[in-house]
Amino acid sequence: MNHWMKIRHQFFEKITKGEKCLEVRLYDAKRRQFNRGDIITFTDEDSGESYDAVIKDLFIYPNFQALFRQFPSEVFGFPKETPIDEMVKFMYTIYQPWDELRFGVVAIRLCSLISEETSL
Repeated sequence: MNHWMKIRHQFFEKITKGEKCLEVRLYDAKRRQFNRGDIITFTDEDSGESYDAVIKDLFIYPNFQALFRQFPSEVFGFPKETPIDEMVKFMYTIYQPWDELRFGVVAIRLCSLISEETSL
């Protein structure tokens, strides 16, 4: 199955270069349809350029804080050792805290820098 998502330019570039392996979104109705092996077509919000990525895995958490504790910041496209509270604060510039509580969050694994054996 193919899915479409817009993404900010800075993160689009990191995904296309394999520098960002986990895309974080609310676990809303749209993302609940995602499965391993599905394709996401990302569209750069600035340039309109598109990039296809295969979903390798989905990691579901109740909130951003719990998710960000499980992986190094750079797999999300943040600088190495970015504090968790800064990453959460950034996510709140995109999503409302009440939506996070309502839906939970999902990290969509796009590349193989994260081990298949990651225990969550």
